[in-house]
Amino acid sequence: MDFQRWMDDMRTRTALVWFLTSIVVGGMLVFALSAIASESGVAAAKPAAGKSGAPAVAAGKGIAWREMGPALTEAKAQQRPILVDVYTDWCGWCKRMDRDTYAKAEVQKYLGETFISARLNAESSKKVTYKGSEYSYRQLAGVFRVNGYPTTLFLAADGSHITTAPGYMNATDFLAVLRYIGDGHYKQKEFQQFKAELGGAAPGKK
Repeated sequence: MDFQRWMDDMRTRTALVWFLTSIVVGGMLVFALSAIASESGVAAAKPAAGKSGAPAVAAGKGIAWREMGPALTEAKAQQRPILVDVYTDWCGWCKRMDRDTYAKAEVQKYLGETFISARLNAESSKKVTYKGSEYSYRQLAGVFRVNGYPTTLFLAADGSHITTAPGYMNATDFLAVLRYIGDGHYKQKEFQQFKAELGGAAPGKK
């Protein structure tokens, strides 16, 4: 479906930005490199201390992040789709998405109203039961064929896989994807048609 092609294009653009940024910072002094890495979130960072090990920069503010097990149970009980943020502790783009996207009030509002939100550390040995089998978080990321971070998984209320959105997204693009999945448009139309119909409307509005 063309939604996946759109996501592939987004991933290519993100990779190009990352590559060009690495060329620019490569010739700078160490102190300048540190400043730019801190500002852009592109450079790998040391794992931030936290109770769950999730990215710490505005990571949980305004969003009720669950572990995978409770998220699956809650989604089934409430018949709501699941958003799974797949990350690693060293992922700079994950931290940037926390700052640029998940910290936005309109993103937090839509997620709270529509989705059950979960976080999955793709390097964690924490266990979860999914579809009758036990997996570590690392193994479960492999089940969904996650090979880059951040990756956003969308699951139905019964835990079945809807689609995967790889890579960093800004708040505007992310809200469009959230509405496409959360409002059920993916069942009736292609993503490009949905985006065209969305037009100039504010992404957080129905």
